[in-house]
Amino acid sequence: MDVALAKAVALAGLLHDIGKFLQRAGVELCDQSKNMEGYLCPSFQGRYTHRHVLWTDHFFREVFDESLVQQVFGSLSPAANIANLAAYHHNPEKDFSLQRLIQQADMLSAREREEEETQQAGGTGPRQLAYKKLRLSSVFEEIDLGKGQPRAQLKYRLAPLTLGEEVFPAELPEDQDLETDYKRLWEGFQKEFSQVQQKIANSRGDKFDILFSATHSLLHKYTWCIPSFTQYQCNISLFDHLRTTSAIAICLYLAQTSAEKSEQPFLLVEGDISGIQNFIYRLASPTGVAHVARILRGRSFYLTLLPLVIAKHIISRVGLTIANILWCGGGKFDLLLPNTVEAQSLLAQIQTELDDWFFKEFEAELGVVFGEVAISAEEDDWKDFGAFLDKVRFRVEDAKERKFMGKVTGNAGLDTGSVGDICRVCGLYQALDKDESICSRCSLERSIGSYLPGAKYIVFCRARIERAPGSCQAIEFGKLGTVYLIEESEDEDKVVDFFLSRSEVTDILAINQTDGFPLGFTLIGKEVARATEAFSDQFGAEVEEGHILPFEQLAQMAEGDQRLGVLKMDVDHLGLIFAYGLPADKRTISRI
Repeated sequence: MDVALAKAVALAGLLHDIGKFLQRAGVELCDQSKNMEGYLCPSFQGRYTHRHVLWTDHFFREVFDESLVQQVFGSLSPAANIANLAAYHHNPEKDFSLQRLIQQADMLSAREREEEETQQAGGTGPRQLAYKKLRLSSVFEEIDLGKGQPRAQLKYRLAPLTLGEEVFPAELPEDQDLETDYKRLWEGFQKEFSQVQQKIANSRGDKFDILFSATHSLLHKYTWCIPSFTQYQCNISLFDHLRTTSAIAICLYLAQTSAEKSEQPFLLVEGDISGIQNFIYRLASPTGVAHVARILRGRSFYLTLLPLVIAKHIISRVGLTIANILWCGGGKFDLLLPNTVEAQSLLAQIQTELDDWFFKEFEAELGVVFGEVAISAEEDDWKDFGAFLDKVRFRVEDAKERKFMGKVTGNAGLDTGSVGDICRVCGLYQALDKDESICSRCSLERSIGSYLPGAKYIVFCRARIERAPGSCQAIEFGKLGTVYLIEESEDEDKVVDFFLSRSEVTDILAINQTDGFPLGFTLIGKEVARATEAFSDQFGAEVEEGHILPFEQLAQMAEGDQRLGVLKMDVDHLGLIFAYGLPADKRTISRI
């Protein structure tokens, strides 16, 4: 396997249809791209079709900095040229198998997509211009649970992803020319992508990881609302099509270059962390313990990070990208891996390492298991990707029955030494000292909970960084890596630049802020109750405006008894709703 080539395939897959974005925004093609029509576009009934690839070619000529490509990938052969891999995906050259690989990945991602010959032929009639008028539909329109109820025709606005109400679908007027909206989106993307390239060019860290992460994030921000095709009503965003094409493409490459070929080149893997519900609310003696709210906040955040850190560790070891993390949340993650001997061996090795780590860190209170399903590259097998998700979840449930089996039959590694004072918070681990009577884990959770509300950036690293800025909050996950939180401060830009210079860093993301930081963003629940104005509590303590309110002061605001209320909500069977509510031919990887 050529590592640089694998990365080139992943990035080409991520950007192969970027031309649709530029075309709909009315970007004028450069002369060189205009002259590529006979090479890049297939023909149909005497006319060239799929003309969006000309704008993909334009993107790499006019927007993507060629010098940065040289920095990231070095000297690539003509067969591995990223621009050609991306732009030739509808008309691959005869002797360039990697171009056909991108074409195959594109087709598997958009399995049910009909051909778009008419609109791409370049005419000016109403049928040909429809691609600038159709909005992205809500996937919920397709959900049918047998109730027979009419569904609203909900569409998405063409606007960057934010935390505002504009992200919700609504009943919007149809048959409007959306080129102005597309142009506004494209100008925002182009400006931020230019900033990304400049930052990465001046950095000394792992340029590919940061470039891929930032590009992935920018595409999320600007193409989440763009339909991936417009021959008919579409509820698959361009972003979801691009990221899944990238994931499929790199798996195909790794499978094809493996020493042992398989008729099923893909491996769908689901990881499930068990024990979270019992662990998160474990409080042996909440009364008389200071900062319980901070501890619970930090514990919840730690458990939110845990499946993501494991997923990132797996894809890093296998040689994949964040696009191969199909889903991560609720203590679970779904990954698309190549079905190779190397990947299978690594997965088994990682399972053993995780068992050891969970035993040592949590004394088996928490654990993780994997389920695996092999998938062929036959297009018909990808019609119903939901069927594969059903199979892998069944295998996860089966694996739970054998959790820690290797530890039980071998050396469990439990600490049988003397036990001192037990932590008064969790009642599980040994306390650090008699004075505070709190264990190292609860102490870390308290520290995280104190830091989190003011955190502005989050940094994911493969390993702990020596001499990291002392103002950061480090959250270590053993061999899985280390996460750093960066608070808002006058020195935050210097801190970000420090991490950009380190090869251990894979992502630097702004927290809950999609504007102002081009390297990427993530959405994290970190809101806390704050005083909207200054007041004195019933014990005479002065509370300043903006102060985070502890449980004691929140309880004082109750009507009647001074008690706290706990609201816990969950959506039952959400995965089943999509897996079975969608028609069988609509359960594609890019939609689910």
